[in-house]
Amino acid sequence: MLLSNAFIFDAFTSRLAGTIASWKVHLFAILHDDIDLAIGYHIMLSKQNNPQSYKQGILEKAEQRGSRGPTISGVKMKLIIGNKNYSSWSLRAWLLLSVNDIPFDEVRVTLSTENTRSEIAKHTAAGKVPVLHDNDLVVWDSLAICEYISEQYLGGKGWPADAKDRAQARSCAAEMHSGFFTIREKLPMNCRAVDRHVPISADLEKEISRIDSMWTELRTKFSASGQWLFGEFSIADCMFAPVVFRFRTYNVAVSEISAYYMKNVLAHPKVQLWLDQAQKEVETIESTEVGM
Repeated sequence: MLLSNAFIFDAFTSRLAGTIASWKVHLFAILHDDIDLAIGYHIMLSKQNNPQSYKQGILEKAEQRGSRGPTISGVKMKLIIGNKNYSSWSLRAWLLLSVNDIPFDEVRVTLSTENTRSEIAKHTAAGKVPVLHDNDLVVWDSLAICEYISEQYLGGKGWPADAKDRAQARSCAAEMHSGFFTIREKLPMNCRAVDRHVPISADLEKEISRIDSMWTELRTKFSASGQWLFGEFSIADCMFAPVVFRFRTYNVAVSEISAYYMKNVLAHPKVQLWLDQAQKEVETIESTEVGM
């Protein structure tokens, strides 16, 4: 992708008095179409000239280029995740970044091994994945990461634009984040598994019904706006993506509307990429291999 003329002009005129070495770096970045390097240099100059607005300015430049934007530091973020086959929480943060084409480096920690705790400790004291590193900032917990990405890199577009819709989307995401413990226990995420069957208890049926009715209601209400829960893709879809995989693995019966929503989620190229990589993993966590 070529750097736009406007971006190049602004970068060259952002500071007339630069060192020869600095200009060499910037010229190299432009001539070699190294967007990350050019952006990093532009951020450095902007930060020196106007510390209060440099973050917003660089995001606006990215918007002009038709991009979702670079990392604030000019260096790609790092997302630490667990096994793609099993780690439902990792999927949520990964999906928001990936669907929005935000650049990041991925670090995978194998879960449920004798080294898992020490490996995760290299990245966070919280002891769990996912973890996001953005320069010197560390953000942990899927929902917190999604909120941060929405605020800093999507201009708040991780949520619906309408205030009432946004409040409802946050409520749905929070309910998923803090509830549905029977689904978590009885239907563990296992992306590569198919045609599994588990007994459906009354508690499990209640939680399945709640999610099914939620999906049906939202898709009915927002069907004219797009194929996602709130029309356009949002954090709410990220929060429920692991449930889509769960229902697929264990052949959970849902309404026709919910089934169509699941089909749309599973067909998305980024979800397909996650599934493809999950299927290539060789590790097995025995406690999650249920319903065989």
